[in-house]
Amino acid sequence: RLQLSSPLLESVLVPVWVSDGLPVALQILTQPSRETDSVNPLVEQPRLALYDGAGNVVARPRTTALRVWATLHPTAQQPRNTFLAPFKDGEFTFVGVLLKAQRGLKYHLHFTLEPVEGWALRNATSRSIVAEPCKPADYFVFGELDCRSCMVGAWCNGTQHLVTQDNYWRPTVNTTNFVRCPSGACLGGHTLGACLPTYEGPLCAYCIPSHAGESCQPCGSVVVNWLALLLTAMAYM
Repeated sequence: RLQLSSPLLESVLVPVWVSDGLPVALQILTQPSRETDSVNPLVEQPRLALYDGAGNVVARPRTTALRVWATLHPTAQQPRNTFLAPFKDGEFTFVGVLLKAQRGLKYHLHFTLEPVEGWALRNATSRSIVAEPCKPADYFVFGELDCRSCMVGAWCNGTQHLVTQDNYWRPTVNTTNFVRCPSGACLGGHTLGACLPTYEGPLCAYCIPSHAGESCQPCGSVVVNWLALLLTAMAYM
């Protein structure tokens, strides 16, 4: 009730009824889970409500025979692409929303109300949904559903990024083949094969210019070492 008062009149209680406005938008009350295991329904199922132009919830619209569709995007490799929620107790509550998330992709649910004569509603879109993370010792390939075990010669961190272990060589970022370096000069922690400063070439099998020997020392150092060895040998002759 609304109380009206005036210095010249007694206070008067006037009953006031506020009716729901015309719905103009769908709004998300509960967002879907951020991650999915691609096996079970989302832990957090989406909930939506109708709102009028003043930002108020429309809990008692002129018709309650209402339904909201949720459409999943992108749609590839899904057992179902659409889900339906009826209007009940002033809101739309979804049950059993499940998606199979390909690794590296982001998914969204687009919510639309079945057409009602005289209504023009703004639709709603959920936040991103992605596959749950791989284990730290695993990695994934973009677009696949499952994680993969890390291969010999690589360091994995649960993402699609692979780097070399110490003394392993990777020729391109498109391969999962990590080759052990006979030279012992390959560096770890790189997406591509990398060498100690005085080595170069595939598998770090060559010395950089002006360097030579098994440890790729500067050529001057090699000559000096050989001379020292020769002089030492001559001293004992």
